[in-house]
Amino acid sequence: MNISDILFTRRCPFCESVISLSETECKSCRDGLPEPFRINIGGSVCACAFPYEGDFRAAILKYKFGGRHFIAGALSEYMCGAIDKILGGREFDFVTYVPQYRPKKYKFNHSGLLARKISKRLSAPCRELLIKTVKTAKQHELSLAQRKINVKNAFSAAGDLSGKRILLVDDIATTGYTLSECIYTLKRAGASDVCAVVFCASRG
Repeated sequence: MNISDILFTRRCPFCESVISLSETECKSCRDGLPEPFRINIGGSVCACAFPYEGDFRAAILKYKFGGRHFIAGALSEYMCGAIDKILGGREFDFVTYVPQYRPKKYKFNHSGLLARKISKRLSAPCRELLIKTVKTAKQHELSLAQRKINVKNAFSAAGDLSGKRILLVDDIATTGYTLSECIYTLKRAGASDVCAVVFCASRG
């Protein structure tokens, strides 16, 4: 362990054991990491780094609800791995993300932070291309039927996207209703190709 490891402690995003600054996860967790996989949402391909279960589910929930924003870098690295594996060879004009309904009190968008880090890796500009026009209920607190209705027509595009190739970023995909509505909105604004990437997704 060198001096930087002593001054700046980094922890495995899954089990929280101390790791070196050059590592993304501990060796024990690394040996059990599954391969990225793809799902289809709204007629588009979504690259998924991990299934929404076990330590992966715990990690993204701690990031999203537990204030562990500092692990965004590690999470985005896994998402970039999924992009390379599932979407390799595709080029994007913009990286964007699922927006929040934003009264002035909102200061942080967890999907936006992931998108900005991913955009640097891809050398594609990150832009806020979607606007959430309706204050919806929290998806995870609703039934499946309610979730679909909850996000229907909840988004609008920030401008004309004719011919643009877009990568849409979110943290979790369970039913896929939110991503599907965002994809539909981007395509309706003229986007020629929309793909998505998430850290965790339900397989079925």
